[in-house]
Amino acid sequence: MKQKMKKQSTYSSLKESVKIDIVNKIIKLMKDEKLYLQYDLTLEKLAVILKKNKIYISQSLNKKLKKNFTRFINEYRIEEAMKLLKNREYNIYTMEYIANKVGFRSANTFFRAFKKFTGKTPLNFQKHAQENLND
Repeated sequence: MKQKMKKQSTYSSLKESVKIDIVNKIIKLMKDEKLYLQYDLTLEKLAVILKKNKIYISQSLNKKLKKNFTRFINEYRIEEAMKLLKNREYNIYTMEYIANKVGFRSANTFFRAFKKFTGKTPLNFQKHAQENLND
């Protein structure tokens, strides 16, 4: 006999002010400590750092920023990668090196996330960005 799956509630008992506080603390950590550079950063690890329930963190990101944890972190990583790819000093490095440097465990995941976020491959972005520096 099949068991009925319990539908997950979209209701959150978390106060709006608490969600805002959690999101602000996460953003501050990302800017100040660049936690997104850690390839093994997980929602669970972030919860330990913040001393908050991981469900509360997830709810806060989803409700206040309309992003899940992975998308939130990857956006920081892609922004960092874009800075590196604009810098001619990083021309000597492989895309895999850059992917690892900004917190991606795999180059393939980096390529997919980068293309989704920017509409370009990392190599095309680098070439276009550096051509524009010459203008």
